Amino acid sequence: MRLGFGIYAYLNMMYQLIFVFIGLTILAIPSFVFYSQNDAYKQYTTNLETGALERVPGGNEVYSLGNLGYSSTQCVHAPLDVGSMSLMC
Repeated sequence: MRLGFGIYAYLNMMYQLIFVFIGLTILAIPSFVFYSQNDAYKQYTTNLETGALERVPGGNEVYSLGNLGYSSTQCVHAPLDVGSMSLMC
């Protein structure tokens, strides 16, 4: 405690948070693996350079719950200037 109690408490809290988040990350790995084994986003990934739809996933979306694909996608994107939009199942 040469630096004082405040610095000591701060560093102690940072070490505890590091270990907590490492533990939470290890606990989340099985769900990431489970979600990445599905292919719902492979058919709806947009290439940002050309604007064309491609079948190659481009990022972290393959590790999300939406990649299970239990519903159908009606529209991939909508313009920003839409005044109103009706959503229904």
